[in-house]
Amino acid sequence: MKRLIALITFLSLFTVLNSVVAQTGITFKVTYNSNSDSRSYASKDIKEFHAFQKDVTKFSRAARLDNTRKARRIKNDVIRKMEKEVRDTKEKIRYTKWYLNRSQDKGLHQKNRRTNGYSKRSGSKKVDGLNDLRILNRQLEIQSNIIFKLHRMHLDNNRNFSRQAHQHKLLMQDFEATLKADINHSFKEYRNKNRRNH
Repeated sequence: MKRLIALITFLSLFTVLNSVVAQTGITFKVTYNSNSDSRSYASKDIKEFHAFQKDVTKFSRAARLDNTRKARRIKNDVIRKMEKEVRDTKEKIRYTKWYLNRSQDKGLHQKNRRTNGYSKRSGSKKVDGLNDLRILNRQLEIQSNIIFKLHRMHLDNNRNFSRQAHQHKLLMQDFEATLKADINHSFKEYRNKNRRNH
């Protein structure tokens, strides 16, 4: 009965997410190694991703219109959102490290009382956690590097503006790609975790 309820809940959530996916063409994040309400995570990340996309679109529009002042203002807004995403990535790294340490404390292979054997599940979780940590550290490196470059780049009110704005846009799109990759990876983690729990 519990499995049936869980399956119905997951299918309902999946249907809602699919309707959102159809609008943007990507798979959205549900949760990141958490037992919290998946729907609240999905809603939060979808909103943040869309807000970031809208800001990049606004920046592109301002650049096309040679509106230097507006482009600079939007750039600052985008950088603030990027810095928030970096803080989120660091928080995920802290959580993943805590999760790995907790798994280590419990023992990589706990003895199975029923079969007097050793469970491979904890070992699989350990490998998953290490993979997540590697991906997150790489993500943090890329995101931090993009922010560093954007801080050092200028948007001058002269004939160089179009070229400079184009370089800014490319970096913003690179950052957007890291968000999309994180969303897709996290949703995959959720599905794998859901399978293991049934």
